[in-house]
Amino acid sequence: MLGFALSDSVIKVLVRDVPTGQIILMVGTGGTAIFALLALRQKVRIFSRDFFAPAVLVRNMAEGLGTVLFVSALAAAPLITLSSIQQAGPLIVTLGAAVFLKEHVGPRRWTAVLIGLVGVLIILRPTSDELNAGALLGVSAVVMLSVRDLTTRIAPPNLHTLQLATWGFSMLIPAGALLLFTTSAPVALDLRISGLVAATIALTMLAYFAITASMRTGDLSVVSPFRYTRLIFALILGILFLGERPDSWTLIGAAIVILSGLYVFARERRKPL
Repeated sequence: MLGFALSDSVIKVLVRDVPTGQIILMVGTGGTAIFALLALRQKVRIFSRDFFAPAVLVRNMAEGLGTVLFVSALAAAPLITLSSIQQAGPLIVTLGAAVFLKEHVGPRRWTAVLIGLVGVLIILRPTSDELNAGALLGVSAVVMLSVRDLTTRIAPPNLHTLQLATWGFSMLIPAGALLLFTTSAPVALDLRISGLVAATIALTMLAYFAITASMRTGDLSVVSPFRYTRLIFALILGILFLGERPDSWTLIGAAIVILSGLYVFARERRKPL
């Protein structure tokens, strides 16, 4: 979560000077190359028939679309607001697991999920003049990345984390290229921009590998609550380095979402009721 928060902060700086599509294309290319080299070093097959497994195909598409939406949102909305919206991800995963994976979710968890979604509405404040396209893009990104997390859980168990990471990053290449060449022209890279891009790739790879490995090897009810630390890191980075000042409604909505999510995780560790 620290890796993601740092990467988001660097991207937030990059989007001031570099087109969104170009950022996604560069991060996707660099990440794919490095993960592929790591896979080859560990004698992990990059190409596998499992790439065409339905869960993997959906996961990869959700990865590409979710990243495009989130980076686009970073160009239009404060980091702290987007990080607050992201805290609804585990609640959406719980909802999706009940609807699509037929996992049992009792009335208490359903209530917690609904309360959490109310918290998202408080953050968005759809009846106010402050609702912008960036926040809506952020919500769409959370939905897509929740689909990615759900399909990670049902991907073929024989797949190596490096395979999933390589395939996921490779989806950013066509997504970024399409966005770049349909919306704006690429810009030349100077030393500063190149350094920021390299930092983004390194931080994103570290965070991406860690979250993929944790989703596949850890107890979900233990691992998932740590997602909420991303907001803590984003608050610190946004206030200290990006000059952001979240309002009270954003903080209240984020608190409701986090408390709802923690309750859901607590219930998942017990017999569903």
